[in-house]
Amino acid sequence: MATVREYAITHAGTDCSTEGVRPLNDQIFALAQPVLINDLVSCGDIVKIVGSSTIPFLQPAAKAALAAAVAEKGERPRLVHAYRTLAHQYVLFFWFNHNKLCGITLAATPGSSPHEQGIAIDIQQNARWREVLKKHNWRWRGPTDPAHFTYIGPGVTTNVRRESIRAFQRLWNLNNPADPIEEDGVYGETETGPRIQRSPVEGF
Repeated sequence: MATVREYAITHAGTDCSTEGVRPLNDQIFALAQPVLINDLVSCGDIVKIVGSSTIPFLQPAAKAALAAAVAEKGERPRLVHAYRTLAHQYVLFFWFNHNKLCGITLAATPGSSPHEQGIAIDIQQNARWREVLKKHNWRWRGPTDPAHFTYIGPGVTTNVRRESIRAFQRLWNLNNPADPIEEDGVYGETETGPRIQRSPVEGF
């Protein structure tokens, strides 16, 4: 069974897909979602999901702003990524941090991405959406990451990223009682970072 780090290495040389991390993502999200029941909502009803590892959830204010843009444009964006777990972000950052593998030209460090905060989307055909999204408080990342938009309007909570990290920490501790880590909701290179790298992509 491949670990997250092993998966990042091997798939950089093959399909550059994050689909294989989905089982672990789902386990992390299953622990995070009950805690974030008021802070993350599905946006699956206003987008067309095209990503193989898409978790179509956003903070309520971000979803409302996206819904307003969708209503104005009269069509649904093709969503690749919205909310991401720590494991998902690690794989993308690994590719970026290792000579921009898989064409990743920009990726936040794990634990710091607006995707992990539930206030970012990556969409296909992004150029067609830039003007209308801008009108509704979505900022385009620019040519270094053209698919990416971040919600910059009001109503955002900092709780999502913290509880998302804590969800992984809880998952690790539940399955590794002999090697516990602090459940503090903070990503660190000495405890949480090494454990996310060693976690099985198929889940515990």
